[in-house]
Amino acid sequence: RWDGEWERWIIEQYGSVANAEEDWGVAVWRDGEDKVTSAPDQALSEEGEHRAMVCAYRRFLDDLLAKKHAIANNLVKSIDPNHFTSFRMSVAGDPNVGPSWIAYDFKGLARSVDIMEPEGYGRVGDWERVKPGRFTADYSRCMAPGRPVMWAEFGNSTWNRDAMARDSAREKWAGDFYQRYYRMAYESGANGTICWYYPGGYRWNERSDYGIINPDGSWRPVSHAIHDWAEKMTQPRERQPVDEWLVADRDATVKGIYGVYEAVKDRYWELIEAGKNPGLRRDGHGLTSENAPRVAVGNVPYREGQNPHKYLNAEFDELQIRNADGEWQTLTDGCVVEVGLHEPVLLRGTVGNIGDATWIAGEGEGRVIITGGEALFFLPEDVPFMGTVYIDGFQICELQEDMDIPIQMSVWPDVMFGEKIDISLRVAAE
Repeated sequence: RWDGEWERWIIEQYGSVANAEEDWGVAVWRDGEDKVTSAPDQALSEEGEHRAMVCAYRRFLDDLLAKKHAIANNLVKSIDPNHFTSFRMSVAGDPNVGPSWIAYDFKGLARSVDIMEPEGYGRVGDWERVKPGRFTADYSRCMAPGRPVMWAEFGNSTWNRDAMARDSAREKWAGDFYQRYYRMAYESGANGTICWYYPGGYRWNERSDYGIINPDGSWRPVSHAIHDWAEKMTQPRERQPVDEWLVADRDATVKGIYGVYEAVKDRYWELIEAGKNPGLRRDGHGLTSENAPRVAVGNVPYREGQNPHKYLNAEFDELQIRNADGEWQTLTDGCVVEVGLHEPVLLRGTVGNIGDATWIAGEGEGRVIITGGEALFFLPEDVPFMGTVYIDGFQICELQEDMDIPIQMSVWPDVMFGEKIDISLRVAAE
């Protein structure tokens, strides 16, 4: 479905498919009609010479997720700015789900939603099965710092389909499982949980009984588990300080979070078993536009204009230019804007930082600017990861003739990064 977007992203970020293939050292995936296509399952599951290309594909998915959810988030907030937005994220953040599933990565969602909401169905089982949920919470805080972590759904059906009846043994097991689950949620510092679902009894469309209370209102073992943990879970609490930081480098593997977990899990659980509190940090944590190394996606050398910078990235929430009718016209790649002859071309909008490195404001080397043709917009203040810069009435030029202008972010003097929009300015007919 997204093959066309993937090819366009390659051209935008690498300049051409040929540039990308040179960067990766392998040919891009193609279908039977020789069209650029997405990563096959095997490439996402087995390490090899295609790693840089897979990392580029995962970066593309981050950008796609960020953009689509930012659009939805901004639409909701334009009507109702007072409520959190999010969604149930399925297997996002689950370190045990096979990498070929391509779960949403929290980093791609971090700026575009207000709560990270993984599901817990992959955690149903004994304590060894439940406890990796702690890693999910830590990974969320790593990739989406400051965002609450709420388990959007978990539970277990206790209905005996063979007997088509309630099963007291299964209900007891579910109660014990809830105890384990709340322990994990509490010890991981999760901000909340939601279980499926309140009324007990056979549910025809699901052929299940996930109920936390009996049809007559009496309690089940899971009701007692919820009661046992409710007060502890809802009390404000400080998390234990981190004793040792472990580095999460997604570009070191083709496997996404699965590969990150493989790399750190032994030390992670060793620390926990010793009573210590491990933490996860992105390998780009603490970098700025002044000191970010010249490394591109896939941990290959950065080449100006020919590959995307690993630690610098940006998305345009909305950019607008005042047209000849005096209206603010929203810009899209390839759009045409008619402006009056000799009229100042004014740009406004918001841009988000979706890369690791903080954008440093001001003028000079290492400072981030927005380029619109030959015009340069200097940031009024530093912008951290997940932050926003606001543009209000930045003059790109005074239109003397028809012209085409690219709009993009850059680090002075020679690092271009993030989303790019090409627009055509046309002199409006009198």
